[in-house]
Amino acid sequence: MKIADGEIVCLLFDPNKVEHIVVTYPKKEGEKEEPKPVNRIKFWVKQADENGNVQKDSEEIEWTASETTGKAILKWVLKGFFLLDIERHTLLYSDCINITSD
Repeated sequence: MKIADGEIVCLLFDPNKVEHIVVTYPKKEGEKEEPKPVNRIKFWVKQADENGNVQKDSEEIEWTASETTGKAILKWVLKGFFLLDIERHTLLYSDCINITSD
């Protein structure tokens, strides 16, 4: 699942399904060096509507986040906030994520 710049998604996180993973992305055209492995955090989530409602038969989705974003989300999840609004903003060379809970 990709979150577009300026998009807000409401996600229900499963606190029992979180995994640290290492990912090596494919080499992009024109790059001279091989890509280095990066740490990511994988979550299992269900997408909610704008009111925070999750359908009972809603499909669980695997979603990975950068280590920085993942740690910020984990702070909320470990405090018992499982339903979070995630908003992505693209800056010049990096992304910024806003996390809120109702």
